[in-house]
Amino acid sequence: MYQLDRGLRTWLWRAIAPVEIKLRTQFAYYFAHLCGADAYLNVENYRSASGFQKAVSNFERERDRAYSQGVPCVVHNMDKYGKLPVWAAVECMSLGTLSMLYGNLDPDTGTSDSSRGVQAEVAEAFGTKPYYLRSWMHHLTTVRNIAAHHDRFYSRVMTIRPARGRPRTPLPECGPPALSRSASPKLARS
Repeated sequence: MYQLDRGLRTWLWRAIAPVEIKLRTQFAYYFAHLCGADAYLNVENYRSASGFQKAVSNFERERDRAYSQGVPCVVHNMDKYGKLPVWAAVECMSLGTLSMLYGNLDPDTGTSDSSRGVQAEVAEAFGTKPYYLRSWMHHLTTVRNIAAHHDRFYSRVMTIRPARGRPRTPLPECGPPALSRSASPKLARS
């Protein structure tokens, strides 16, 4: 049972990693491009001020930890500018914090004649709508944390479930890597 669960955790970890990287890069790209490098720190870009404050408090703790650990992009930007541009912020931001910021974004943030806004553009990169991406980000954060802390998946009832819907376009390539035979769990034959 343990071997099966360990293999499942390993597979999930490897499957989530490329999605997490894409979430970070798309969030940073569209926020910087449509709103500016430090607009992610402006409360006016979010629906809930209290939700924003909670996410920023988490981010500041993560940023300070990264600074004390000597993460180069954090040290450089904090020493030179006193703050992080969004593309450096996502490097030290947890997936949970990123999920909170994305989920709390005002849908009008970054809208213009040529753009539907940050939230819609990031969701479009995944071939879905913001409602579904918010839900999936929350769910993936939970799954990722379970895997990261070596908790058990087998027989677990997931209380945070993603909204279900059909993608508007085929999903982009960011799926799980194939497991090698040596990494796949060995199942006993009965």
